[in-house]
Formats: sequence, C-alpha cells, structure tokens
Amino acid sequence: IVVVILSRQMFADQSPNAETVGSLVSYQDAKSIKRGSLAMLRNQPCRIVEANISKVGKHGSTKIHYVGLDLWTGVKVEEIHPSSHRLEVPVCTKTDYMVVGTSDDGFLSLMDDTGRMRYDLKIPEDESLAAQLHDNSDVMSDGGLYVTVLALLGRERIIACRADKAH
Repeated sequence: IVVVILSRQMFADQSPNAETVGSLVSYQDAKSIKRGSLAMLRNQPCRIVEANISKVGKHGSTKIHYVGLDLWTGVKVEEIHPSSHRLEVPVCTKTDYMVVGTSDDGFLSLMDDTGRMRYDLKIPEDESLAAQLHDNSDVMSDGGLYVTVLALLGRERIIACRADKAH
C-alpha cells in the first residue's frame, strides 16, 4: 500500500491568496500609512495616492479613506478602514540587474552583482521602459545598462531602466 500525502500548496494557483501569502506581508497601523506607502487594498498590493481621515462620529472611531493604485495593473482601488485597525503591507524588494542581452522571444538576459544569471523576465510592456531598453542597446553591449526589478507577493516586474555612462 502506497500512501501519498499531497499538500494544498501543490494545487494552489500562481496568484497569491490569504493562505499562500504568509510572510510576504507585514502589518502596520492604519493611521501610520500615508501617501506614497504600500498597502494591501481589496487584497491587491497598492501604492497609496490619497489618505483622507474623517472626524469622529457617533458610530465610533475615525475612519481613513484610502485611494491606491494597483502595483501590477495601475487600476485605482479604494477602501475605508477604522484608524485603530492594522493593515497588511506587502514586503517588497528591489534588485538591480545588469542587462546582458535580449532574446528573440522578448526575454532579457540579466546578471546580478554576484554574477548569477537569469533569463525569466520579459521586456516590459510599459512603452517608456521598452523604449529606454531599445534606445540604450549600444550601452547594453558595453555592460552599462541596468534594470531595477520589484519583487513582491511572489511576482516580479521591471520598474526602471538606467544607463550607467561610466562604462
């Protein structure tokens, strides 16, 4: 008799949810989240663009009306929270990679500062970033083109491109 134990993670889809996020978020007091901060609104990672505090009413504590832009889609997201609550804040990292080359199918060849290569990120759909990569292709061959990759909630995206003229 063979017993197979399958974890719930084996069948989870690639999108993060409350069960799979785990240590990918931290918690912060609602009143300390200001404009420009990151927070989870409607279960989406957002950059807060507006935070309006209402006055104390007859139904309890002050409320904070948050307006944020989804980091992946750019869609406006709104949510209201009592100021005494704690909100989920996504834990994110930014890493710079040197662009070594591009493939015919639109993937970038990237190298981190330890020399580790990766080939799994596509040229961004953002027209301005794609144009920067294309315009600086001569700098790329000299080893002076860098991209910044934002990683959060198990997903990654190129958010910036810069040419290092020192090379």
